[in-house]
Amino acid sequence: MGTLVSEFVDKRKNLKFKATGNSMFPFIKDGDGIKISPYIENKPEIGDIVAYLDSNTRNLIVHRIIKLSANQFIAKGDSCLHSDGTQSKDDILGYVAEINQRLGLPNRLLVPRFKKIVTLLSLIRFTVILSILLKPLIRQNRSFM
Repeated sequence: MGTLVSEFVDKRKNLKFKATGNSMFPFIKDGDGIKISPYIENKPEIGDIVAYLDSNTRNLIVHRIIKLSANQFIAKGDSCLHSDGTQSKDDILGYVAEINQRLGLPNRLLVPRFKKIVTLLSLIRFTVILSILLKPLIRQNRSFM
């Protein structure tokens, strides 16, 4: 999948696919549609949800940037306790430009001021607590999703 994504991004095209896993829960859930767009005029920022190839496994990861330097970044899933470790900025394929789910709220969370708030909440592990509290509610009431 990573090679396929790289080819789309190299051609400066958007790529839409369904997310798998729950590492970004509650903002991106397993099965949500996401659109990855390449960075063309803007640059990665803290709070961006990015798609990148893990430098060790070369697996495609979609997580939030929590630390950033000139050549490296650290990302973390919103419902994960630990970060993914230091990665090269060259491995970033693009950013999440759109999240498609029934609630509609996550698209508003891609707005810069909300990205910073959610990043701070992720750093203090509030999103982990939120995901633990919300999962049973979502399982009980499928219309919530």
